[in-house]
Amino acid sequence: MTKRQLMTSLIYLHLVVAIIVVALILKGITDFAWTFVLTILTLPFSLLSLFFVHWLTQGARLELFALLYVVYAGLNVVGANALTNHIRSRKESESKGQELGQAMTNGR
Repeated sequence: MTKRQLMTSLIYLHLVVAIIVVALILKGITDFAWTFVLTILTLPFSLLSLFFVHWLTQGARLELFALLYVVYAGLNVVGANALTNHIRSRKESESKGQELGQAMTNGR
């Protein structure tokens, strides 16, 4: 993981935690605007929280939803970093292949 990936991941996680504090703890889940921002920020995994709305109507505590959103944010970080690393390694292997091809062509 590069420094840029690490810093981006930490900023993203801190932003999610800050919005969780505002959306779920200070405002409550009934404040649609903050909850919507949190849901958008943790897409695509936050769509799974729709399955847990029933628990909320049955008296589940907001800590459960806060935990779910932190887990979703963690999954987003892992997925984004894995995708970035895969793209970077693919570009590096393509550039090495081109260099090797040029060296073989020039050697003839």
